[in-house]
Amino acid sequence: MVNFSVNSLLCVICVLGTAQSFVPTSFTLRSTQKTTTSPMELSNMFTDMVEDRAEAAHDFFDRFAKPFAKDKKSVASHLKRTPDETGAYTVFKHIPTKEMTGISPDMTQLCATLSSRLYDATEIDELHIKTVDDFEAVPFIFDNGGAFNQTSSPFGVVITGKTMILGWRGTSGLMDQLNDVACAPQSSMMWRKHAETIKAQGAMTSVAADDLVTHENDIIKKIIDDGITEIITTGHSLGGGVAQVANLILSAQTEDETSPWHKIIEKNGNISIRSMCFEPPMTTVLVAKEEKKHPESEAFVESLISRSCLTVFYNDPIPRSYGYLTFLEDFAQNCEAEIASDKLHIPKVAQQMFHMRGQLTHLIDEKTDNNEFRWLMAVGSKYVHLGNIIHYENKDAMPRILHDKGAFFKNKAGLKNVFRSVKYEKCDAPLDTFVKDWHSLPVMGPGISFSKAQLGEK
Repeated sequence: MVNFSVNSLLCVICVLGTAQSFVPTSFTLRSTQKTTTSPMELSNMFTDMVEDRAEAAHDFFDRFAKPFAKDKKSVASHLKRTPDETGAYTVFKHIPTKEMTGISPDMTQLCATLSSRLYDATEIDELHIKTVDDFEAVPFIFDNGGAFNQTSSPFGVVITGKTMILGWRGTSGLMDQLNDVACAPQSSMMWRKHAETIKAQGAMTSVAADDLVTHENDIIKKIIDDGITEIITTGHSLGGGVAQVANLILSAQTEDETSPWHKIIEKNGNISIRSMCFEPPMTTVLVAKEEKKHPESEAFVESLISRSCLTVFYNDPIPRSYGYLTFLEDFAQNCEAEIASDKLHIPKVAQQMFHMRGQLTHLIDEKTDNNEFRWLMAVGSKYVHLGNIIHYENKDAMPRILHDKGAFFKNKAGLKNVFRSVKYEKCDAPLDTFVKDWHSLPVMGPGISFSKAQLGEK
């Protein structure tokens, strides 16, 4: 059991820290189909606390602790792209509708484009986005970290009409990789009123808080002066995780009468705050205490759910981190042969992680009941996605809405829209395909982003 436990854990760490890659533009056609959504019931988000949790958890850990399967045969070929020379449309055939995301398709594409540009931007002007249809976003803030740019992810703010979009770059450097795997859930003074109910990924909370407090005065003043009525937080991968936490922070801060952010409500009235994220990891842990109810916090979570949205493309393991452990196990098993092959280029940091195997075996013995490792899995299993999950089976498929009901939800009613009912599909070259397709394609393909033709670029 030692081999499986260490390899699987290191594989998950590896993929969480893998750098992004750019993929070519392909032909798609926008969808005009409307989909009716229904909000997730809050009670389903606290399924960890049901009476039979111990039994469910026991079955779950047994599943996760199974040895590697020896069958290397692939049962599904990896996705193939058909580049379009004209670049007239985005890679994905269907852009999510407003009924799915809460924002217009153009706004969703704008968020994806900003998320993509933040990977390469070095100057604020590079965040200026304008389509041939005169849909324009004007940059307001670009912060590359300054003297701390080797340890801080770039942060950008753009404005279109009465909407302000706050974006964070995804994983790029070593510090980003460390932030990816620093999955300890934390409460915060920034949502003090709801601290007993909500915890968030600690490193991503820190990144979001740093940028928001650094630019707090400028952002608040701009919102009040320009009469901004909507804030959207966005990002890809790590950036999407930070944006999800930023949605939580801003939602709590604007309702806190002691916070500077409450000035927005006092001056302009209510403001819409929501997130539109692309392939982010899970960032939220909801804590239920049977002996103490928090009706106000439960209402706050319900509101947060209604204003949160993310995309998940096919087999991408990142949005399944940290809580969908059986999916990650299947991905790790599928990667075993590829990792052992000399043909695979593994980033140096990943090689170092895998070479640590011998040093880590003392942490995990041959018994599956090692308490330290089981508790690590237990913490990961508590993470959930809030809001609508826009799931794509492939680049041409109509997306559908899924909801995350937690690791131990028993789907006795046979619901069709449960996120964790979508299983991993075994494929050839999973790590290579993960980097080039599953994780990067939604914003860099250009995927959901504006194409060069839409931007009037050659």
